[in-house]
Amino acid sequence: MATAMDHALRGPAFQPSTSRASSFPGVSAGAATPSSPASTPLSVGATEPSTGEAESVTRVSPDQTLTCFLCRGSLKDARVLPGCLHTFCFPCLVQHTRGSLQFHCPFCSEAVDLGENGSLENLAANPFYNMFDSSNLTEPDQSLRRPTGPLGPPHRPGPVGPAVAAYPTSPPGTIPSRLNGPHALGPHALVNGLASPLTARDSSNPWSGPVDAGPERHSDLAWLKKPESIWKSSFDLGTTLVSGTGDGWRHIPSHPKGAWPVQGPLRPTPESRDLMTGVAPSGSSGMGPGAPVCQSCDERHTVTSRCRDCNEDLCDMCVVAHQRVKLTRDHVIVRYPERNSSGTTLPIHSALSGSTGSSSCRSPPTSSSSSGSHVVQSADVMRVYADAVEKAKGDSDRLIVQAKHDIRQIEDTKGLVNDMEKRINARYQSVLQEIQAITRKYVTVLQEREKVLLMRLDKIRTVKLNTLKDQQNMMEMSLCRLGGVTEQLLACNGSGREMALIDTCNKAMETIREIRFQCGGATPHEDEQIEFLAPDPKMLQTLSNIGYVAGSGFAPLSLAEGDGLKKAILGKDVRFQITIKDQLGEPKLSGSDPVKVVVHAPDGRPVRTSIFDVQNGQYRVIWKPNVEGEHIVSVTLKDTHVMDSPFKVTVRAGRNYSSIGKPLFIFGSQGAQNGQICRPWGVCCSKEGLIFVADRSNNRIMVYSKDGKYHHKFGTSGKLNGQFDRPASVCIDRMSRLIVADKDNHRIQIFTLEGEFMDVFGEKGSKPGQFNYPWDVACNSKSQILVSDTRNHRIQLFSPQGEFVSKYGFEGPMWKHFDSPRGVCFTADDQAVVTDFNNHRLLVVKADLQSAQFLGKEGSEDGNFTRPNGVCVDEEGHLIVADSRNDRIQIFSSSGVFIRKFGIKGTGPGEFDRPSGVCISPDGHLIVVDFGNDRVQVF
Repeated sequence: MATAMDHALRGPAFQPSTSRASSFPGVSAGAATPSSPASTPLSVGATEPSTGEAESVTRVSPDQTLTCFLCRGSLKDARVLPGCLHTFCFPCLVQHTRGSLQFHCPFCSEAVDLGENGSLENLAANPFYNMFDSSNLTEPDQSLRRPTGPLGPPHRPGPVGPAVAAYPTSPPGTIPSRLNGPHALGPHALVNGLASPLTARDSSNPWSGPVDAGPERHSDLAWLKKPESIWKSSFDLGTTLVSGTGDGWRHIPSHPKGAWPVQGPLRPTPESRDLMTGVAPSGSSGMGPGAPVCQSCDERHTVTSRCRDCNEDLCDMCVVAHQRVKLTRDHVIVRYPERNSSGTTLPIHSALSGSTGSSSCRSPPTSSSSSGSHVVQSADVMRVYADAVEKAKGDSDRLIVQAKHDIRQIEDTKGLVNDMEKRINARYQSVLQEIQAITRKYVTVLQEREKVLLMRLDKIRTVKLNTLKDQQNMMEMSLCRLGGVTEQLLACNGSGREMALIDTCNKAMETIREIRFQCGGATPHEDEQIEFLAPDPKMLQTLSNIGYVAGSGFAPLSLAEGDGLKKAILGKDVRFQITIKDQLGEPKLSGSDPVKVVVHAPDGRPVRTSIFDVQNGQYRVIWKPNVEGEHIVSVTLKDTHVMDSPFKVTVRAGRNYSSIGKPLFIFGSQGAQNGQICRPWGVCCSKEGLIFVADRSNNRIMVYSKDGKYHHKFGTSGKLNGQFDRPASVCIDRMSRLIVADKDNHRIQIFTLEGEFMDVFGEKGSKPGQFNYPWDVACNSKSQILVSDTRNHRIQLFSPQGEFVSKYGFEGPMWKHFDSPRGVCFTADDQAVVTDFNNHRLLVVKADLQSAQFLGKEGSEDGNFTRPNGVCVDEEGHLIVADSRNDRIQIFSSSGVFIRKFGIKGTGPGEFDRPSGVCISPDGHLIVVDFGNDRVQVF
């Protein structure tokens, strides 16, 4: 269409009017002179003569906007400082910083911190200056000339007359003072840090859209197609407009760090021109006549987009500015559907083109001198920034109220904590004094008793010693008397006086007799015996344990354990147990702790839970999920999480057996090679999904991956540890130990999952702990081992270490409860489920192994059995039985109600020949050992 610019380009009588002085810093008013082309700044205000004489031409040279503030020369390898966004030569910055990562901007003195891992090399380049530098405009070029008129790109005179274009200037006062200097805006506006060419507009209408120059004008502007032209810069703003969903919205994606994507050479399009100038094309783009205007800036441009985060309408200028500000660059901005003058929605390509959709609109237009032409300037960025700050201030009022509320709550809590500290210290002193007092009482009593005992001991010693002393004195006197008698007898005997001698002898005899009577035998009158009767050792034990000091429940040392913290089935009760420990790590012996259990469903809603206090420091918890997905289970004590809390529990829907019958896959075949099996019986799965099969006739354990591929094997024929004689079954306990029923060796062996031997127990016999062809094994929640002792017609329960615990069966008053029991497993509450092979029925034995219930009888009807073999219980409590001689699998509810059966005799998929062992995989799949077909089927 014909416009004023078209006439200006084509009319020979065109007289450019005097342009007002540029508002760009560094561009001075006045006439341009041809002298010193390399250093003279571009000037504005001169006019071009209307005659055909030679034109006054000024060669293009860089203005002050391309000057480094440090070296005062042209910018080379321009780098932008973070924060203030001032631009300097990279070598100048290296010299200025001298290797420091913390310095001040040479222009505005704002502090710059590049961080510990930062470097000047990582500073963003300024594409505006770098592209301007690469455009060869700094060197004289005869092909690039402009008239000494309004500042504009050069032209070549042609047959239609000289062409003049002007760089649009911004109204005075729109550029902040801080933008003056090394990075002040020049003849190009920075869009997200990239130089954007200006758009030609109708000079007669300051708010008009881009002018379609037409083919002739585009041919005159061939200089723009030069390889070094900035129009070939490496970005395309057109890529930022993306068509959205069918609701008419088109999203404008934000770009991290405020950088536009670099996607090849720049091809200016009407879309990019609108974004760069910030002005919607009049009459074609925008939202049509009467459309609202942007309230986020003072330019009164037509609203084209909306920020969903700020809930504000934006014009194109504000969209670009919105995406440059750090606070708003990540916001989601959607573009309104374009409308034409009649109010109808335009197609996307037409709306973006701005008018007729002519292919010529893809060519870069020139710019006309117009006071209404605007570029995206930093002032707009600052306005959006200010709006974001105002919004933040509004939000801050609410946040301040919340913060003050939290501050008061924290202060109150601090007061409670301080008060609790005082109460703890007071209680500590009270208990300390009580312990010392009771200890002193016990010590006093003991000391009094000690005094009594010592006094008695001393008295006994004194008496004994006095007795011996008296004996000692008496013997001394006796010695003296006997000595006198002896002397008298000697004297009389030598004197010859017979009568005196007779009289002396009589006296001597009397003395000796008296002495012997007094002194007694030749033994001490006392002994060393002093008896002491020690107190009962139990009393000493009691004294050593007098009193007890314990803390309260301590969450970091308390435990929560159970399957209810690992997995759950939709609509089924889930259980786990909490063990409370005190500050010493010892289990509490009492209850009434402030335990809380909160379960959050994936939709954020809490799930009802039930907590049962056992009054011994343990709590049983039951909860029931109502939706599938990952649930968060938080177990807290005094508002503090226990060990490993919160827990992530995956809830899935229960198994629907209505469509079971077709196997997912089948693996195994008859043979002795790796992966082959011969007359297999038992099967089990590890937590990782590995499948363990008792390869009975090959005397080994075969291990497969969860998809049925051979993994490894172990075991050989023999009676040594780690060897087997027709192993019948396998199971895995909670300690990840593999338990194997070594049937014909009449023993149980324990291995690691890799096949390393660990332990063995049992021998042939009928006494407790002995076996007669043990067939199947199972482990309960305590890792206790249950064995079907087939030929002894009983089941036996052992500790994890293989110690006999209990038994049920043959020796009881109703010994016919069992006739060759085969398969065994446990329910969730540790009740034993046993297949009574020759009685053709199923037994559920109580956890104490004292009573049982029966299910089924011999037959082929639903719910009846013929030689039932393996049995297992799924996570929902369903009982799954291998009805071997009926060549089928039967499924019952936890209460024994028949649900479904599947399988017939045969060799095809889903058909069986005497199915034996069954188990449930971690994925909920049913694994069946097809005994007669030497294979395993997975359903």
